[in-house]
Amino acid sequence: MDKDRSIRVPTAELAKLEFLVGDFTGIETLYPPGNGDPITLRSIISGEWDSRDRFMRLHFLGIIPDRIYRSQLWIITAREAGDYGLWIFANDDHEPGMATGTIEDGSIVFTGQPRETEWGLQRFRFRYTREGTDTFSCLGEIWHPAGYRLFQSASYRRESP
Repeated sequence: MDKDRSIRVPTAELAKLEFLVGDFTGIETLYPPGNGDPITLRSIISGEWDSRDRFMRLHFLGIIPDRIYRSQLWIITAREAGDYGLWIFANDDHEPGMATGTIEDGSIVFTGQPRETEWGLQRFRFRYTREGTDTFSCLGEIWHPAGYRLFQSASYRRESP
């Protein structure tokens, strides 16, 4: 049988992620649940397409002076118009995180599946917004019974080539 088994790549949807491609540095602030003191750290993001432009890889590294805080690998793909899939692999998690994404008001918003964290069962939401040609912001929220609450804020600037 010679059936065409190729996957239709939703290139228009993937093109909406282009602002995340490149090497970026930023300042990130974490707001731990339970009213802990905010933590400000330097973070680095490197975004690239896979060899067939089907998936985007985002590598995150959060750095607290004199130690590495967290490293993550995000794999993002578009499944159909306005529908994205996300898998998160982190150095401090045994299982990958999973989320779905949509475009809302020009931002890509990923909402994760509930998962066990150091603060108990949580659900995260991340919003990536292009701010300029070489800049974008990220807001991370964590779910509470009263709704989502700010957990992370960051702004990133592309490194010069």
